[in-house]
Amino acid sequence: SNHIKFYGANCINTNDNLRSRNLYNGSFLTFNSCSFIEVYNCKSENMNYLVQLCKNCHDVLIYNNQFYNKSIKEQSSMSAILCYSSYNVDIYNNFVQGQTYDGTISVFGVGSNNVNVYNNRLINYYDLNTVNYLSQGITIDQGCKFVNIYNNEVRGYWYGIDVKSNVEFIDVYKNT
Repeated sequence: SNHIKFYGANCINTNDNLRSRNLYNGSFLTFNSCSFIEVYNCKSENMNYLVQLCKNCHDVLIYNNQFYNKSIKEQSSMSAILCYSSYNVDIYNNFVQGQTYDGTISVFGVGSNNVNVYNNRLINYYDLNTVNYLSQGITIDQGCKFVNIYNNEVRGYWYGIDVKSNVEFIDVYKNT
């Protein structure tokens, strides 16, 4: 699909038992091989994902969204925004509050190129003494190239910004 816009959508999950650690479970918006996507001013509560980009999505803007995970269960959410093997993606001006298991914003997979993550505010409100050690604010992993991470506020995570293995040309600067 091409030329997709989501504006001002809301999704609230009231049954915390429906979520599990599964790539395709509990997502508000999932795109697979789509192009020219714009997601803005959306709100998601207690879902595993706000937005998932899966395999070969490109020319994507994700901005001015809110994601809340109010669950007290460990590992109850995966990533708020997931960019998997997608390219030409801008993720900016989003607000995320609550615990996530994987990177709150995750970019990974061969083919994840030309991705910009900037001006986001990520707040994990759990005490660092009790937070899962896998809790990450922003994660870059497994085959990504040309990723820029800048001007983000990342608080309360075990790893604030986690750049992992098999990545190239990653710029990280001016984050707090």
